[in-house]
Amino acid sequence: MSTMTEKPSFIPSKFISKEWLAILFGLSAFFMFFARIAYKRSGVTGLLFALIFPLFALFVIGLETLLRLADLKKENRLDDQQMQALIGLYVALKPRAPFPEMRRWAGSPDLLLYYSRLIIELKPGTIVELGSGVSSIVSGYSVEMNKKGKVIALDHEQSWGGKTGEALKQHGLEKKVEVRFAPLVTSGLNGGFSQWYDLEVINDVKSIDLLLVDGPPDSYDQENLMPALHLLKDRFNDNTVILFDDTYRPIFRSKIMQWAEENGFHSEWLPFEKGAIVLRRTAEEK
Repeated sequence: MSTMTEKPSFIPSKFISKEWLAILFGLSAFFMFFARIAYKRSGVTGLLFALIFPLFALFVIGLETLLRLADLKKENRLDDQQMQALIGLYVALKPRAPFPEMRRWAGSPDLLLYYSRLIIELKPGTIVELGSGVSSIVSGYSVEMNKKGKVIALDHEQSWGGKTGEALKQHGLEKKVEVRFAPLVTSGLNGGFSQWYDLEVINDVKSIDLLLVDGPPDSYDQENLMPALHLLKDRFNDNTVILFDDTYRPIFRSKIMQWAEENGFHSEWLPFEKGAIVLRRTAEEK
């Protein structure tokens, strides 16, 4: 997958950097030395005054230690969850070759396991992926298990799309998944500044049963992911399901949920590593 990601907001950031810690230690050592001189010249009053900064530094360092311990604990728990999901993927799909690297720039195991189960549950005829990569391999195995369906994965980078194609061949899935090069063009949305996939490459796709939105690479407000809902709306059918990855930013979640409410979809927040939202047609709209 090609979407850029940041550290999810639910993992606490460090209070201060290593550089600031070094400065605090250095200044604390200086003031401790100064405290000895102050004590000799002004007694207890001078000592207490000189110790104000070292005591403050100790407080900050203690807070930093607590935050780092909490950070480590959450990251360990997150790693355990991702490992369990990865094992689940291998057990469920029984791949013929190792999966490519996951997490960071690629999809995380929890999202990919859900994605696979969604495909097996829905048995969609046409799956469109916005962004190719390990998700394309997972979807390829899933439609293979269903014995029906096709996957079309779009990528704006020919080199990355080529790597995905090679990986699909290693897994024997080149007939299940088609990777198409789709250069980014001006979409006409957001005042004409939004860059999105060239829709001409999927002119033959008239109806989408399952859409995975994980591209193109987003800006910090993730506006590059929103055009999927506006530009592909006329290809959604009565049973279309849409899965968004990288939705941990509250402002982006609210935009998706607002669109869903206005267009007859039910939205469900999935608390995965990077956050995900699945949209399904409401009963009234089917």
